Amino acid sequence: MMRTLGLVTAAALLTVGLAACTETGDGPDLPPAASVPADDDQGTRPVDDECGGITGADIESIVGHDLGEGEPDSGTVTVNDLTYSTTGCDWEDDDWEIDLDLSYAEHFDDDTVQCVEPLGIGGEVTPVEGLGNEAWWVHDDDDDAEGELFVCSDLAMVGVKIEAPADQRDALQGYAEEIARIVVG
Repeated sequence: MMRTLGLVTAAALLTVGLAACTETGDGPDLPPAASVPADDDQGTRPVDDECGGITGADIESIVGHDLGEGEPDSGTVTVNDLTYSTTGCDWEDDDWEIDLDLSYAEHFDDDTVQCVEPLGIGGEVTPVEGLGNEAWWVHDDDDDAEGELFVCSDLAMVGVKIEAPADQRDALQGYAEEIARIVVG
């Protein structure tokens, strides 16, 4: 495993180095480091941990609050007739909770990432442009400071749920989008 990671990392660095040496200076558009595929059976697993490449420092930079490093988590999601598993991380304290769920091809019965619009039970579903192949923000219109972003890309179905102090209510969608961009680019 370590040898495979070393080879993938070396290949990624070589690609970046070669792109920097092109005559025009315009190299290929490379995915962010968190999305560089590893050499596994699926060819889609990011080179990082179950947190999708997101660190506690990333979370603190985005929300302005130190929640430490993420705690690994897994689960199952059912939307309409589709059931799939998730892996990911949680960051939380007494006032904040951020839950990142990642579902890669192997988490679906047919080994293909399924884009499924959330039902929005108990909340309003709003499409989000410019993030992944499709994305949706689900939130309540009440005074609760919580919401969930769902992003579907070729790599994964990503869920980012945030609960925060009431004064953060208007910023939650932006926080969730920044977190998702680390995973899907």
